[in-house]
Amino acid sequence: PVSGKKADLIERVETHYTEQQPEVPSLEMQIISLIGDYVEASGGTTGSRNIGRYLSANKINDASALTLLKENYGSLASFMIYHAHDYFKCDGIDDPKLYKQDGFIITSIQESVPKSVGNG
Repeated sequence: PVSGKKADLIERVETHYTEQQPEVPSLEMQIISLIGDYVEASGGTTGSRNIGRYLSANKINDASALTLLKENYGSLASFMIYHAHDYFKCDGIDDPKLYKQDGFIITSIQESVPKSVGNG
């Protein structure tokens, strides 16, 4: 074990390094941000199929956002119900018979949907 001045120096360097690391948003928040970007660009309301296409075309850490959503949350409908309900309202989500050509309807319910930041 390192002690004395070396230990103090190591601790200071580790603390400095930790403080300098940018906070990476969670996958959940990155997906919510992408959905928010699209809903906003669509005038505040859009269909789930359009969101699916948009997520498919956008990448998070070199993988399709839609693929990551499905791998981690099952489906867009499930994600919207259990993870994004504070940001969006979904009409027709619980009754597939009500789905129109565009899927269920997604509407922003918060002015403060997080904005996406440089998805790789």
